[in-house]
Amino acid sequence: MEKPTIIVAGNYHFSDEELFEISDSIPSVFNVETDRAEEFQADELLPILQFVFLSISAGYLAAIGKDLWKVTKKTISSIISEKKSECDIEFKFQEQDRKISFRCRAVDSTIFESAFDKVIDTVKNGGSMRDEYKFNPDENEWEEI
Repeated sequence: MEKPTIIVAGNYHFSDEELFEISDSIPSVFNVETDRAEEFQADELLPILQFVFLSISAGYLAAIGKDLWKVTKKTISSIISEKKSECDIEFKFQEQDRKISFRCRAVDSTIFESAFDKVIDTVKNGGSMRDEYKFNPDENEWEEI
């Protein structure tokens, strides 16, 4: 079985070194490609980091488990906190005809880490493209909207 591919892409706010650091932290059960995000490069845009998971089944994510994602999550979180500004993170999953897209804007790395876990859980539990969540800071959790 061929390894699924993850594409890590960032706009001009992210250096090549930062993108390669993130790519290197992704579990070796994936092929990883590093690229530039295809987005208009105006100064007023918030930093964007994209993760595109191609042909990754929910079963595959479940088999990998959250433990393998810990290093990746911490690496990305550290890079985001160093930006000291809001950062848009976008996750895209594709499995046959099923597509899930999740976008999170965070300046707080703990909110990003929580979003990262929520994305993985949603995909593993069969979430759909219409699942939408917002972070409730008072409850410190994600709520479906």
